[in-house]
Amino acid sequence: MEIFINQNPRTVADNSSLYKVLSNLDETHKTGIAVAINDRIIPSDNWSEMRLSDQDKITIIIASQGGLCRIVPS
Repeated sequence: MEIFINQNPRTVADNSSLYKVLSNLDETHKTGIAVAINDRIIPSDNWSEMRLSDQDKITIIIASQGGLCRIVPS
C-alpha cells in the first residue's frame, strides 16, 4: 500500500504498524519526536498498535532549539 511520510510517497506492507515504519526510518529511539497520522497526533505508547491504511499521511516532527523542524526522510 502507499502512504505519505512528510508528503513523500512510500510503499509499505499492508497492515503495517506505525512503529514498524518508524523503526525502518530509524526514528523510534529519538526523543522529542511527535508523529501524526492524518493530522492526529499519535502518542508513542500507541505506535505499536496503530495500523496504517492506504493513503495515510504521516507527519514526523522533531523538537529543536528555537521551535519545531519537520523531518523529511530520504
